[in-house]
Amino acid sequence: AAPSSKARRYLAEAYLRLTEDETIWDETGHFEPSQWKERTGIENILKTCGTYLVELTSTSMVASKIHGAAYLGASCVRVLRKLWTNTAEDAAGELRDCLIDASSVVTILGR
Repeated sequence: AAPSSKARRYLAEAYLRLTEDETIWDETGHFEPSQWKERTGIENILKTCGTYLVELTSTSMVASKIHGAAYLGASCVRVLRKLWTNTAEDAAGELRDCLIDASSVVTILGR
């Protein structure tokens, strides 16, 4: 866990930069959403962020967990928005599942 809010923002920004750089995840000359999703772990990260963000409604919330989840969850949503091509492959495949988890994060942050 990052010890400060600034460190959590930097960590989320670093993750964002790594995940949005398609050249890192592209071994075949063509971006493969399924490989990218598996290697970045974005789906699990979104689920974890959503779990922590639900604590926003709790009276015993831990602010550092929520701050970290908000920064990281928002970064994941941003990279998904950038990589979403709205093709049949995306809609029926790997990124669709990530967007479902991302929508939970956005919903919680929008409350």
